[in-house]
Amino acid sequence: DWMLARATNLTDAYSKRDNGEDPKVLVDCGIDEVAAAGIPERGLLTVLAAHAGHGKSAVAAGFLEGAARQGYGAVGFFFEDPAEMLTDRTFSKYLKSSATDLRQLKTVSPNHGRLASAKEMQTVLGKVAASAKPWASRIRMFSNKLTVRALFERIAELIATVDNLALIVVDYAQIFISDDANKEHVIDMLATQLAEVARDHHLAILLLSQVNTSKVMERGQQTLRSWRFNNRDGVPDRAAIEGFVPVVGELMWAPGALQQRARAVIFVFRPAVILNMLKVPTVDDVLELVFAKNNYGPTPDPVLLRWHGITTSISSIQRFDPKVVQAGF
Repeated sequence: DWMLARATNLTDAYSKRDNGEDPKVLVDCGIDEVAAAGIPERGLLTVLAAHAGHGKSAVAAGFLEGAARQGYGAVGFFFEDPAEMLTDRTFSKYLKSSATDLRQLKTVSPNHGRLASAKEMQTVLGKVAASAKPWASRIRMFSNKLTVRALFERIAELIATVDNLALIVVDYAQIFISDDANKEHVIDMLATQLAEVARDHHLAILLLSQVNTSKVMERGQQTLRSWRFNNRDGVPDRAAIEGFVPVVGELMWAPGALQQRARAVIFVFRPAVILNMLKVPTVDDVLELVFAKNNYGPTPDPVLLRWHGITTSISSIQRFDPKVVQAGF
């Protein structure tokens, strides 16, 4: 009975694909390399993890915007960053300047080579908001911290009200832990329920996670010493810093729970951050999505994306510029 039902379901999906319709297997985020890797996949929970500052929140935000641009409904829970900073990240990408400069009132008018005036900023920011409205209206964003129970109550409401909902991002697992709670139990409960929601409602869910940075750095230094022993006169390269890429057992606090509940575990890694730390001058313009686990097929090769450091955003490495509208002054 399972095989017959699945055969009917798969045939329907293939027919939709052949007719140019959305077969609702993946959530298209508008990035060719990401789609080719088969992520984010509907019906499954994926854990996205990284060292602090390597860009996991930026990747998640890029997936949300990309999905919304493709016509999907999307939901983001970003509990660590206030709403103002999340919005500044979007503004900065349109302005092609940093969110830090925007917050510190240091945005420069490219036409005049001086600090932009309030009148200029009002015009430009209004233009940005207007151009973003068609896709931004498809995203529901939340920045207030919730309990696990309140999170799932909110998700249930959104499932019932958001049109064509396909993607949910929760940033991040460890923020739900309190001092008096069993950390492993809380994260296990969170991941288990998210996996059930993804399965029952055919959604792609990304759960972000911290990694045990000290443990990763210790292992990375060990493998680097080994590399240097065999390459005494060489300058460290990508192969030399492989040990700094986290592994599943280095997810913070509850690696077993996250590994068991997630269909895939993906690490965000920027090689230039490590190489520059090692005093090897490197252009920081590439971000890797490294697959550490894939339950339902072969583990894909790392996905290389373009990293835009000024705007902390991602895009296809084949198409250098993000799909944004230049606001202009």
